[in-house]
Amino acid sequence: MSDIFLSYVREDKARVAPLVARLRFAELDVWWDDDILPDQPWEATIEQALADADTVVVCWSRASVASENVRAEARWAKGQGKLIQVFIDRCDPPLFFGERQGIDLARTADYRDDPAIERLITRLRERTGATNAAPVAAGAAIPVRSRFSRRAMIAGAGSIAITAASTGGWLWWRGRHLVVHDASIAVMPFANLSGDPAQSYFSDGISEELRTALGNLPRVRVIGRTSSEKLRDDDAVDVAKKLNVSNVLTGSLRRSPTLIRVSAQLIDGATGVQLWSNSYDRAPGDALSIQTGIARDVAQSLRITLAANAAAITAGGTASANAHDLYLKARAMFASRATGADLHEVVTLADSAIVLDPRYADAHLLRALALANIAGGFDTDAAASQADYVRAADAARRAIALAPDLAAGYATLGAILADQLHIRDAAAQYQRAAGLGQDGRFLESYSRFLGRLGDADAAIDLAGKAVALDPLDPLAIVNRAEILLLARRFEAAAAAAHDTIIMAPDNLDAHLILALSQLFLGHKREAGAALVAMPADNVYVIWTKLIVAARAGETAEADRLQRQLEQAGGDAANYQYAMAFAQRGKIDKAFAALDRGWAERDPGLFDLRASPLADPLRGDPRFATLIAKLDFP
Repeated sequence: MSDIFLSYVREDKARVAPLVARLRFAELDVWWDDDILPDQPWEATIEQALADADTVVVCWSRASVASENVRAEARWAKGQGKLIQVFIDRCDPPLFFGERQGIDLARTADYRDDPAIERLITRLRERTGATNAAPVAAGAAIPVRSRFSRRAMIAGAGSIAITAASTGGWLWWRGRHLVVHDASIAVMPFANLSGDPAQSYFSDGISEELRTALGNLPRVRVIGRTSSEKLRDDDAVDVAKKLNVSNVLTGSLRRSPTLIRVSAQLIDGATGVQLWSNSYDRAPGDALSIQTGIARDVAQSLRITLAANAAAITAGGTASANAHDLYLKARAMFASRATGADLHEVVTLADSAIVLDPRYADAHLLRALALANIAGGFDTDAAASQADYVRAADAARRAIALAPDLAAGYATLGAILADQLHIRDAAAQYQRAAGLGQDGRFLESYSRFLGRLGDADAAIDLAGKAVALDPLDPLAIVNRAEILLLARRFEAAAAAAHDTIIMAPDNLDAHLILALSQLFLGHKREAGAALVAMPADNVYVIWTKLIVAARAGETAEADRLQRQLEQAGGDAANYQYAMAFAQRGKIDKAFAALDRGWAERDPGLFDLRASPLADPLRGDPRFATLIAKLDFP
């Protein structure tokens, strides 16, 4: 199955997960029991994985030394000469294991840039014969939004980020040899051969729509857009290795006023051998049939039956060439949005596409997403925000009416309703979406929703799966960090935030989550250090510095930052004011701010149930009253 078997006790899962991620980041082939499929026999699968591994890494902790399963795996590995011991706690190993040298990871907070983890990686490479591969490129930093967002989350700048096209059927697994036909695939950006760089939006858009279409096929695991685009210049074998897939789809596109010509190739990721290739010539208005044809050819190659799923790969689309072109332009702008003006232009383009084809469900859905992001991040007052949320919800409902099997429609509506604090209704929409299909962006959105509900285990599980579907996307990793913070797993949250910063050093959310995680771990100096390089005038930086100062008892600094926050946040930051007052022990002021937030339906109030920042308020009867108003399911 894999070169390396990782043995640990289930109580340590949240602490071991960052270690697995770090070893896989080093391009080591690691297996742990989180890779077991739901329909696989547990004990037999573990025994087979243990037998197949060249090396067994046993994670000793205060909990695992008492686990008979871990001890049995360690005894077997020792007898086979496969054992490497690591210590994630200050503890003594069981009898007969103490004489063997182990690697001390107990002082390693995030498994990054530490001599101990580097020694472990070196030993594993020596054992398995793995090459010392260069690390995956960090990629571009994510733009920081400059103005205040009413959507709080725990770190402040979260946004609705569900995919702007229909989501697909999805099944989770890792490892090429876990199933007979591994239908995992990376769809690389199609090369633009049109002779005009401005046409890249079209070729990239076709690639993204193919990811959506293939995601609608049963048993297909499709890697997300960000990871695929970051590796666009790599060869297929390297792509397959880095993204843990068996198949890579590449292609090119040439577009003229009278013809679209798409050439596509499916490549075996292990050997680099071309499994099939085909060219598709269509009129400009027939792009949807090209995507359908490629999806059908891929399905046939992967031995997947289309009978009950043929309609799903075309759901939400259009036969209008001009409407499709406007939609692809709008989606490209939505993907790179940095300002409110960008989002308003997305709405304008989507509206123009809808005029040409009023039944274009994907265009209605993209309109909903843009309006929701305007409402949550760029409207200047509560009334304008609520009006745009209503428009966004109407657009999502229109998309659902046009394409009832469009999973992204229900998921987008769920996210919008959650921001309006219609939490019970939002849960019903998310559940409907989950029954229709799931892609990486949906998993991120649903995991955030479940994390705010307080369903920590389910939220962390979905967030981890989202990372696996787009492992080079900083947004997926920082989303997991935020959920770990809400779940009060502060060490793991700090590790995930640090992983994000390595990939995207300017990611604001990652620095905020790292600061809050360090603060709750009692590391006030490290919390302050996480914010040093961040823009001093950003409202979330001000807010987080205020919380750090408040919990450190620095009254004068907290007063100064409170005034700065009120000036920057105006009347749109009631949730943030409440959490700051709570840390300062000003309970009445905190509840006054929460009452104002409830009157304005401040989306931040959704965080109250799970957020550790709300802990100073939980013993007050007013808190229970407010939670009852929120009507959690």
